[in-house]
Amino acid sequence: MSDGGPSVIFAIIAGLGTIVALFALVIGFGPIFDWFTMYIGANGPNPYANTWFMLAKFFYFLILACGVGALIYIWRVVIQKVQYRRDGY
Repeated sequence: MSDGGPSVIFAIIAGLGTIVALFALVIGFGPIFDWFTMYIGANGPNPYANTWFMLAKFFYFLILACGVGALIYIWRVVIQKVQYRRDGY
């Protein structure tokens, strides 16, 4: 019987897919992001510099937050399924 929630397999696949995609984003886009931050800061006054630097501070934090969120999602779904099965439903 199903309780209507996401399955454990779906949660694991979605969570791991999210973590792999975030890792690929850091590996693929991270060096470009860092280079552009140096480039925009070294070329004198730029109207986009303030906005870019504000976003640059939070780029890797957002990546980390998404990864932690994916792990929490997996954990909650697995715990929910174990409790559901233990209660005999």
